[in-house]
Amino acid sequence: MVYLNQKINKGKIIVGTRGGGLNVFDQKKQSFSQIKYNIIKDQFGGSVRSIAEDSDGSLWLGTWGDGLIHLDKSFRKFKGILLIPNRLTVFPMTK
Repeated sequence: MVYLNQKINKGKIIVGTRGGGLNVFDQKKQSFSQIKYNIIKDQFGGSVRSIAEDSDGSLWLGTWGDGLIHLDKSFRKFKGILLIPNRLTVFPMTK
């Protein structure tokens, strides 16, 4: 199931899915690729519910159970942010 998509520069479309995580559609190559990250608490195995592009080209991902994820513009470095009552936890999520 596709939750949403976000077009970013470089001719790519970022697609958030239920259970399929984060995917990138390259319009020039007409192909999809999956961006893998460590899944911690997501009951569906990787669900990206919202996507926002920052001014520096990095992405912020809202997930189902794994909190907020920050992805650098190269799509290689992840940082997870979980809000636990009275505590903010930041941890690496690179696979």
